[in-house]
Amino acid sequence: MLAPLPGSPAEKLNVRAFISRRKLDSQQGVSQVTAEEAVSREDIQVAFICTENVLHEENIRTFLQAGKHVCVEYPMTMNYKAALELWNLAQEKGVILHEEHIELLTKDYRELKREVEGKGRIPMGRYRSGPVG
Repeated sequence: MLAPLPGSPAEKLNVRAFISRRKLDSQQGVSQVTAEEAVSREDIQVAFICTENVLHEENIRTFLQAGKHVCVEYPMTMNYKAALELWNLAQEKGVILHEEHIELLTKDYRELKREVEGKGRIPMGRYRSGPVG
């Protein structure tokens, strides 16, 4: 994001700050801030969340409640109920909540999708194990 490909949509983004658990120096002129500062700043409109999966829900909720758009890496939450709550909160706040699944953008995925296209559903079998008798 700090060095987007020429002509890519990311060129239109202006990275204002970053948050990290570690103390880091400025990166290419972009300073580290606290989460509290990020949610209170009007010039920060979007949060990109890339943390451990179990922390996604809390971080998303914090930014949505502050009226910020959120892009989070897959999985958004650890359960369906929490994901639904966050989708509803985003709608209520009038902001975008996007779950990014980067693997779906890879060449391997596109090739696999092409290969299985038109083959229909794969029949499922049942398997049971246990003691015989």
